[in-house]
Amino acid sequence: MIMRHILVELGLTESEASAYEALIKLGKQPASELLRESGLSRPNLYYALGQLQKRGLVKENRRGKAVFEAVSPRELEQLGRSNVERAQETLDEFRQVLPGLLSQYTLSTDKPVVWFREGIQGLADAYEDIHQNAKDLLIIPSRWDRTSPELNKLIDQQVKRQHEKGIKVRVIADGAHTTPQDVTNWKKYGMLVRLVPQLPFSLPAQILIWNNTVALTTFRKELLTTMIQHEDVAESMRLIFDVLWHKTEIAGG
Repeated sequence: MIMRHILVELGLTESEASAYEALIKLGKQPASELLRESGLSRPNLYYALGQLQKRGLVKENRRGKAVFEAVSPRELEQLGRSNVERAQETLDEFRQVLPGLLSQYTLSTDKPVVWFREGIQGLADAYEDIHQNAKDLLIIPSRWDRTSPELNKLIDQQVKRQHEKGIKVRVIADGAHTTPQDVTNWKKYGMLVRLVPQLPFSLPAQILIWNNTVALTTFRKELLTTMIQHEDVAESMRLIFDVLWHKTEIAGG
C-alpha cells in the first residue's frame, strides 16, 4: 500500500498503480493472474494496462496468450521529474495572475490582502505586479537594496522595464548614502528624485507604493517581501510620501 500511494503521488491513477504494483511483484503475467493480485475488475485492469503502455511503463507480448511486463521502475523517476516540471510551470503561471486575483479579492471584500515571500522571488513578484498594473510608482529605497549581483540585475531590469512601460516614478532617497551616480542612473530612466538631507533616514526596508498596494522588502538580514493590498493603507502611505516629498531637496539641484 505504501508503494501504491507513492505511485499515485507520482501521477498514476489508483487502478494504474494497482496494476503496475502487481506486475512488479509477479513479473511477466497474463491478465488473468493480474486480476487476482491487483483486485481490479477486468475492464478496469485492461484500461489501466493500456494507459500504462501509453506511459511507457508496461510492455505487452502478443505471441500467443497476451502477457504483460513492467518496465524498470527507473522510468517512474522520469515521470516524477516531468510532473515536477509541469507543476513548476503551473506555479509560475499562477504567480503571474496572483496579483490580479488579490486585487479583485480586495475590491470585492474590502479586506486587506497581506502576503509574505522569502528570497529574491518575492521581490520579483512585486516587480511583476508593478510592471503589469502600475501607472505611477513611489519608491523609498533602502541603503542595503544592492547587496548581491543577482539583486543588482533584478533591480536594473525592473528600472528599464518601468521606463519602457512609461510608469511615472518618484524616489525619495537618503542623501547621506545616495551617490551622484545613483541619481544619474535614476534620472537616466526618467525618475524624479529628491533627497532627504542631514537626517538619519537609512531605512532597513525598501518601500514601494502603487495603485492600492504597498510592498516592503527587507535586505539587511534576510530578503523578505511583505505586500499589503488595501486602498486605505496605500493612500495613507502615499500621503506620508507626499509630505516628505515637499520637504526634501531636488536631487542634482
